[in-house]
Amino acid sequence: MPVGDDINLPLCALAFTVVLIFLRLRKPPIESYKKVFFSVDWIGNGLIIASSTSCIVGLTWAGIRFPWSSAQVIAPLVIGVLGLFGALVYDAYWASHPIICRVVLPHYGGQQHHLLPVSETHSGMFMSTAEAFCSPTYFQAAKIAPPLLSGLYIFPTVICISPSAILQGIIVSKTGKYRLINFVGWCGMAIGVGLLTLLNENTHVAVTIPFQMIAAIGVGFVYSTTFSVLAPLEPTQNAAALSFLLFMRTFSSAWASSISATIFQNRLQARLPSAFLDLIPSGQDVTYSGIPLIPSLAPELQDAVRSVFAESIRLVWYISLGLCAAGFASVAVQKHVPLHTKMDNRFGMKEPEKGAGVDAEKAPEASEVLSAENDEVVEKGAPVEKAPGSVAEVSVLDRDSEGRS
Repeated sequence: MPVGDDINLPLCALAFTVVLIFLRLRKPPIESYKKVFFSVDWIGNGLIIASSTSCIVGLTWAGIRFPWSSAQVIAPLVIGVLGLFGALVYDAYWASHPIICRVVLPHYGGQQHHLLPVSETHSGMFMSTAEAFCSPTYFQAAKIAPPLLSGLYIFPTVICISPSAILQGIIVSKTGKYRLINFVGWCGMAIGVGLLTLLNENTHVAVTIPFQMIAAIGVGFVYSTTFSVLAPLEPTQNAAALSFLLFMRTFSSAWASSISATIFQNRLQARLPSAFLDLIPSGQDVTYSGIPLIPSLAPELQDAVRSVFAESIRLVWYISLGLCAAGFASVAVQKHVPLHTKMDNRFGMKEPEKGAGVDAEKAPEASEVLSAENDEVVEKGAPVEKAPGSVAEVSVLDRDSEGRS
């Protein structure tokens, strides 16, 4: 959809300019760019990208262009799943710098790490279907709203996600209780999605506002919670952990879009009146090719089509509701691990030293002060003047109390 892409370009340019001018980060010294280039896990990345693409192609074709039992669907799915398994095996045994870190991965699999990838997968499913697919489709198809007006109708969702994500960060920084935040987030998502399953083609738009807000607050609380990723790991492993988290989030979002669209399209193909399907050119997407035709249909046919669209979207909400239940299960097996009182000073924002007028990155190198193996721990309340490569002990709660004093 070129128009939507064009609208995003000025915002992307603005964000790029602001980051380029104002974002100043410390980073470890680079010995050789050639060495850095070859340290990237190109084989692992290639396997994951190719396998994910193969799976998504199979899911996109399934039931729409080809039957589920056809070779055109089964072959890409099988190749994709085998490729993903091969990527895991390669990263576990042969990769020198694996994209899926061997040190981080064991924590993701067990109770100690709180099964966060499961939660992130469910959250990605909800985000993809609710924000980018289900809600706009519902308003345009079932409520016959033009695209601009449907964007206005999902404003309650958009306006609530970011503030709730900010709020959960503040609460965790004050209390350290991230497990409770996860529970509250899944409660909001489950209640909100459960309410959204009640919508039909005759529901007033005003009724959807509180439903969207409840679900969006839950999404914000769960989607930005990275504390349970970092709690069981050393600060020096934060980069690998967060990179893997971002990969899981993006990967699950791509799968969620494909799976939800496949379910929705198959449901429409099976339930829409043949008189309406005959109006759509062969091989065209039923959703985006059919929605513009709905306002011009005869009243009886229009009501039938609106009802089928609302019912098909409800099926996706039911699946999301089941995934919310799985999210509750992941919280139930979580084990609370206290948040770190250490930080890795090799990375972070450049800050001018008091009275020195120079960047913190220009401080003495770690090798000039002390070896990396003997990083000293800064006591609470002491000034942090550590060189890159050191790990300093600073409590989240103590920093807040020191700031108030």
